[in-house]
Amino acid sequence: AEGGRVMTPENYMKEMANSKICLAPRGTSLETFRHYEAASVGSVIVSGKLPPTWFYRNVPFVFVNDWRNVDQVLHRLLQDPDNLKRLHVETPKWWNSRLSPTALADFVVNVLRKQASV
Repeated sequence: AEGGRVMTPENYMKEMANSKICLAPRGTSLETFRHYEAASVGSVIVSGKLPPTWFYRNVPFVFVNDWRNVDQVLHRLLQDPDNLKRLHVETPKWWNSRLSPTALADFVVNVLRKQASV
């Protein structure tokens, strides 16, 4: 919230785009929309374990096994600017190839084509 007000979606995405690193702990489900929001603007994502879906395969995230140790994970990440830059470049590439609207449309079209040919 901005000064006690609810942040608009536009301002939220501006803040996300200005963030080098995004912490994305899961909530009550196995994943969070924060993964997709942060990836779409190139934030480096620090996450817990993810479900074994096709689109998370080889994802360029930094993983935390125990959130009580996230400070150590962040410290290592910030001490390695080359890796931070690599992740900053790879994350939107992953987004564009797997979860962008274009990538999802291509995925759906391919599934439908396969079903039509059966």
